[in-house]
Amino acid sequence: MRSNAESGQATIAAIMLLPLILFVVFGVLLIGYALSVEAKASFACRTRVAQSQAEAAKAAHKLMGFNKQAMGLEAKRKTAKRAVLIANTLPHPAPKIAAMAALKAVEAAQVPVMQQQRYWLAMGRRASYNTAYQARQAVEQELPESFRKLALRGQLQSFVPKFKMIARPIGARTPTYTPAPDFTARQNGGIRWKTAERQAQTQDAGIGKSRNASDDDSVGWLARLQTLIPGLEIGCSMTLVPTKNGSLSLQPTEDKLSSNSSSL
Repeated sequence: MRSNAESGQATIAAIMLLPLILFVVFGVLLIGYALSVEAKASFACRTRVAQSQAEAAKAAHKLMGFNKQAMGLEAKRKTAKRAVLIANTLPHPAPKIAAMAALKAVEAAQVPVMQQQRYWLAMGRRASYNTAYQARQAVEQELPESFRKLALRGQLQSFVPKFKMIARPIGARTPTYTPAPDFTARQNGGIRWKTAERQAQTQDAGIGKSRNASDDDSVGWLARLQTLIPGLEIGCSMTLVPTKNGSLSLQPTEDKLSSNSSSL
C-alpha cells in the first residue's frame, strides 16, 4: 500500500511538473529557432553587402585603369595650351591656327576617356550608395512574418559607403583618380538591425469573444512562451581596403563600425 501511495504521489508530481518541462523544452526550441533565423538573415546580409562592395571595387579598378592614359592626355593638353599662348604672340596667324588645331585634337582625344571616367565613377557611387538598402532587403526576405514585424518596430542603423575618390590635378579634364586617405573608413557599408522585444499578450481578439478558464490558461502559456524569443541583432558591415598593388580588398568590419551611419 505504501509503495502504491508513493507511486501515486510520484505520478501526481510528474503531471504537475509536465507543463513546466514542456515550457522549458519548447522555450529552448524557440530560442534555437530564433538564433537560426538570426544567423540565416546575417548570412544573407553579408552576401548582399559583399556583392555591392565587389561592384564598387570593380568600378574603382576600372576608373584607376584610365590613370596612365588620362595623365598622358592631360600633359599633351598643357603642352598644346602653352603652344597656343606662344603662337598668340607671333604676328602671323598660321602658327596660331596650327596650335589651336593641335589643342582641339588633344581635347577631342580626351572626350572618350572623360566619358569612361564619369561612367565608372557613377557606377562606383551607385553600388556604394545602394549597399545599405540592398542589405536591408536581403534581411527582410529571410525573416518570417512575425520577426519582420518585430524588426520594423526595432532600431535600424544604416552604414552608407561614400566611394571617395580623389581627382588630381584639380581642374584637369582627364584627372587621375586614387582612393582618398580615409577611403576605408568612408567605404564601410551595411546595416545593424535590432528587433523589438516580443511582449506578452493574453488578449487576442482573433480567438473569439469568450473563453473558458482552460482556454485562457492555454493562451497565457503560449503568450509567455513567445516572450522567450530574444530580441535579434541582425546585420553586417564590410569595407574596401586599398592594397599595395593598387587593388581594393574586401574586409569585414562588424566589430568596428564607422560613423557613416544613420538611425531609422
